Amino acid sequence: MSFYGLAEASRAIQAKGRAVLVEGSVDVHRLRALGIHNAVAPTLALLRGDVDASALRAYTDRAIILFDGDGAGAKAAKVVAAACANVGIVATISLVPVGVRDPEKFVLTAPQEDVERIFGA
Repeated sequence: MSFYGLAEASRAIQAKGRAVLVEGSVDVHRLRALGIHNAVAPTLALLRGDVDASALRAYTDRAIILFDGDGAGAKAAKVVAAACANVGIVATISLVPVGVRDPEKFVLTAPQEDVERIFGA
């Protein structure tokens, strides 16, 4: 498996025309609670290069990577972007500002136009 929550998010990803990739399963659950149903998280296997992103490609050719803005998040976002590019997914990296902490806080505190830009709300 290359993405956590992909089966549950597949219809929302198709409807929105893109996936939102977040760092982990907790982020996926928190965003779904806020009504953002096209969020999925890459698994460790994808980050290690053991599997590719073709499962996601079955539903979309666009993704937004919304990882934490710290060094580890930025590094992981680049790995995921490369994995997406390898299967024809155009992935845009949009890091959560340092100090905001996670995508949920971003949704709750960012200006509405920024949230709409990221999530296609």
